[in-house]
Parts: sequence; structure tokens; C-alpha cells
Amino acid sequence: MKQDLGFYLKRIDESLYKMANENFKAVGMTMAQAKVLNFLHSKPGKTATQKEMEIFFEVSHPTISGILKRMEQKGMITTKFLHEGRTSKQVTLAAKGEKNFLLAEQQKNASKKILLKGFTKAETEQLETMLQRLYINLRNEIEKPADNPQKKTSSAKTSDKVNTPKKTAAKKPAGKTKTAESNRRKKTAK
Repeated sequence: MKQDLGFYLKRIDESLYKMANENFKAVGMTMAQAKVLNFLHSKPGKTATQKEMEIFFEVSHPTISGILKRMEQKGMITTKFLHEGRTSKQVTLAAKGEKNFLLAEQQKNASKKILLKGFTKAETEQLETMLQRLYINLRNEIEKPADNPQKKTSSAKTSDKVNTPKKTAAKKPAGKTKTAESNRRKKTAK
């Protein structure tokens, strides 16, 4: 049965993560951590701020904080606050992180070789160009202003749910609260 493009993109992503995580397990590293090492290695002084990483990887503050915390515990990076108010954290690649970066590069090259087996150089360049265009199309759609009539309301609602603060999400309708209270009374009565 022929599947759509999204199916194949998702399967490729999952397979790459699985293969990388299996190979990284021996050194106690994950694919997400390898991406951070690669990012830091590309920066002048092998240093960047946590905020730069949030933006580059398009992840939330808690997500990147968790990744960095585990990496620091493993000695792959060092961190320090740049200001007294603890508002900006600087992250620097450590010696162990440099070593793991080299391992990650080997894994990336091996994966690329597997993925592009049988492709000509021209086909590889064409594929990279097409994938970049797919990504740009998605980013442009995501970044449209909310008042744009072309933007679908369902995607706006979805993103609102993702970014809903816990206080708002924790509120329960009165009916559910009464039901929960009734259930507690019944259990207590038994």
C-alpha cells in the first residue's frame, strides 16, 4: 500500500533516532544531546546561551533546561549564569562533550551513507533542496500572524492548548468537581 509523504518522513525520523540512540547508549548519550553538542561545536568558543538553543531547536525553556542539566551532570558541558539575576545561562562544550561530539559525527556520517545509498550526487543535492523547501513551507505557515484569514483556526487552537499555563489547564468545570467530591464521599462511607 502506498503511503503519503508524511508517513515516510515520520518513519525516517523515527528510524534515525532509534539507530542513533542505540549507538549512543554505550557512552550514555542521546540523539538530542548529540544535537546540542553539534550546535555548540559550531559556535565561536564552543559556547552559546541557553536562549539561543531554545530558538535554534524550537523547543521550550523546560525542554532545553532538562537536556542541559543531564549533559552537565555527565560532564559534557559546563554552564554559568551571565547576570546576577540568573536570567541568561551560558553553555560551553567540555572535554568529554568534545569527545562525544566526534562520536556523534561518526554516527551522522554513517547514517547519511545508509540513507543516500544508491543516490547520485545530483539526486542528493536535489533531495536536500526539496527537503529545505518543505521545511520553509511549514515554517512560513506556522509563523503566519494569527489575524491572517488564510490560517486555519484549528491550528491556532492546538497551539493555544500546548502553551496554556498550568493554572488555566488545572481549572475544572463545576460538574466534574461535584462528581469527584461525590465519589470521595461514597468511598469514605464504605
